[in-house]
Amino acid sequence: MARFFSFPKRPRKEPSALLPSNPLRRLQWQLTLSYMGITALVTLIAELIFILLWSADIFTTDNLLIETATDIQKEVRTHVDLFRRKPYPVAELQRLLDYETIARRVTARFNAEIGLEGGNDLLCITDPQGKVIVRQTNPRQPKIAAGVSLRERLPGDEAELLARALRGENASGRMAKRTVSGSLAAAVPIMAGDSPPVLGVVYYRSTPLRELPFAIGVVLLPQLIIITFFSCVVGFIVGAVTARRVSKHVGGIALAADAWARGDLQATAPDTGGDELSLLARRLNRMAQELGDLFALRREVATVQERHRLARDLHDTVKQQVFAAGLQIATARALASQSPQASLAPLMEAENLVRQAQTELTDLLRELRPLPGDGRHLPGRLQKEIADWSRRTGIAGEFLSSELFPLSERHATELLRIVQEALANSARHSGATTVRVFLNGHRATGEVTLSISDNGRGFDSGRTKRRSGLGLSNMRERAEGLPGGGFALQSTPGAGTRIEVRYVAPSEGDAS
Repeated sequence: MARFFSFPKRPRKEPSALLPSNPLRRLQWQLTLSYMGITALVTLIAELIFILLWSADIFTTDNLLIETATDIQKEVRTHVDLFRRKPYPVAELQRLLDYETIARRVTARFNAEIGLEGGNDLLCITDPQGKVIVRQTNPRQPKIAAGVSLRERLPGDEAELLARALRGENASGRMAKRTVSGSLAAAVPIMAGDSPPVLGVVYYRSTPLRELPFAIGVVLLPQLIIITFFSCVVGFIVGAVTARRVSKHVGGIALAADAWARGDLQATAPDTGGDELSLLARRLNRMAQELGDLFALRREVATVQERHRLARDLHDTVKQQVFAAGLQIATARALASQSPQASLAPLMEAENLVRQAQTELTDLLRELRPLPGDGRHLPGRLQKEIADWSRRTGIAGEFLSSELFPLSERHATELLRIVQEALANSARHSGATTVRVFLNGHRATGEVTLSISDNGRGFDSGRTKRRSGLGLSNMRERAEGLPGGGFALQSTPGAGTRIEVRYVAPSEGDAS
C-alpha cells in the first residue's frame, strides 16, 4: 500500500529542551499532553470501530446488491436494440463488454457515495436459453466458450440466480446476491420493457469485496482528520485546565512541605475538595499537627526532666552543703560563749561549705546558658569550659580535637551539656587529678565521637542505676537523643572512668 503522507525526519529534541525547568510546570505540560494524547487515541479507536461497523452494515444489507443490479439494468436498456437482431451482433456486443466495468457504488449514510475499485471476475451475455454469446476478454476470468451453457459452469447458488433472470424476474432484490466467496453476483434479464419475452441475460460476478473498509476510510478521510483535530483541541483545553488545577494543588502541598522542613509546622497544605489530592493534604496536615504536638510534648518533657535534674543536683550538692554549713554555724554559736577560740574552726568549715555551694550554683547557672553561635564554635567553647572548670576545681584538664566539620546548634549544645555534666560528676565524686576530653569528627561518614576520661577512683558501673546523684542517666538520654546516638560507660574501682558518646551527624542541609 502506498504511503499517503511523507515528511522529512526532523532531529529529535530531548525532553529537557522542550519542557520548562520548573518541575510543576513540567508536570502541568505532561498532564496536558497526556489528556490530549488519550483523547486523540480514543477518537481514532472510535473512528476505526465506526468504519468496521459501517462496513459490516453494508455487507449485511441489500443496498449494495440493489444498486449493482440497478446500474446493470440501466446500462442494458440503452443497448436493448442490439439484442433484437438475429443473428446477434457478436462483434458489437464484444466491444461493449470489453470496455465495460461495472460500477459498484454504495450510497451510505451521511450522503457519502463510496466507489469500490476492483475488476470483474466474470462478465458475459447469454441468449434466452442461457448459452454464452460473448464474454469479456480478460485472461484472469474463467474461460467459457461461446455456445456453452452458463448454468452448468456456475455454482449452485449462482445457477439459481441465472435461472430467475431467464424467467424474466427483474425485481432489484431478485437480480443480485452475495456469493459464498464474498463476491457480488448479478443476473439481469434483457427485455424490451418490464415484461417478457426475455431477449438474453447479462451475467456479472465481481472480485471479492475485501477492500470495502479501506475504501470507506479513504472516502471519509477528510472528515476523520477534522474530527480528530478538533478532539485534540478539546482534549488539550480540558487537559490544560485540569493540569493547572492539579499542579496548583500539588504546588500548595509542596510549599507546605518546604515550610514543615524549615520547622514551621503551623503551615497547612490546601484542601480544596474531595479528590485524592485533598485527602492527601488532609492527612499531611494531620501529620504536621501531630508532629507539632509531639515536639511540644518533647519540649515539655525535656523541661520537666531538666527541672528534675536541677532539683536533684541542688538536693545532692547545694542543699547538703548549706545544711552542713548551718550545723557548723550552730556549733560555733554554742562554742562562742564558752571559748571564742574554739568557735573559729566550725566557722571556717562553714565558710568553706558556703564557698563550695557558691561554686555549685555557678556551675548550674553556666549549664543553663545557651551555646553562643552555631556548632562551628563548639571546640573553642569546650576549650574555654574545661579551662574555667580546671581553674575552679584545681583538677588538670586536657582537651584535644580533630578538624571538626560544622555541627548543628542543637547537636553542639547537647555535646556541651554532656561534657559539663561529666566534669561536674568528676569534680564531685571521682577524686581525679586529671580529666581528658577528646572530640573527633569523620567527615566522610559523618560520625562524631566524644570521650571524657579521668584517673579517679572509679566505681562499679553495674550499680550506677541506683546512684541518682551522678547524672549518668541524664547524659545517656542526651546521647541517645542524637541521630544514631549511643552512650558507653567504662569504670572500674581504682582505675578511673571513661565515657564515650557516638552519633552520626546529618549533612548540613538535613541537620536539625
